[in-house]
Amino acid sequence: MPPLKRKGLPKKAKKTTNILFEFLDDITEHKKGILTKDNEHGYSKFMICRFLSMHEPYLPLVDVYLNKHQSVLDNFQFHKLCIALIPKKKIYMTYIKGVPPKTHCKEALKYISDYFEVSEDNAYDYYSLCGEDLVKNIKRLYGIIE
Repeated sequence: MPPLKRKGLPKKAKKTTNILFEFLDDITEHKKGILTKDNEHGYSKFMICRFLSMHEPYLPLVDVYLNKHQSVLDNFQFHKLCIALIPKKKIYMTYIKGVPPKTHCKEALKYISDYFEVSEDNAYDYYSLCGEDLVKNIKRLYGIIE
């Protein structure tokens, strides 16, 4: 028996990738200038600057040049400026995660404030700098975890 034909049904959708990452690859690695009128709807100067600033060596370039020209240039000019300023290199930009609000880490703040004998506000500052590793070390010192 032959396979059934899909008459009248829409074709299966192709797997799509986020076009923002294609633009970032074009800026950092390929340098072909893939921005066109057809795909301009997916271009966000703010998000381009945000992701480029996650790579520490690019931070001064993003801060001094790109953020200041973001509002003045249109998308095509901005994309060309990014291609010209950013060195050609394959990079992996890890997105920096925020610190949870104080209400989500009450237990961790309690351990930190008890150990360092500081207020919860100062303990939150310690937590935002060191994260869960500090809490694990304190729990290890107290003998809570091995």
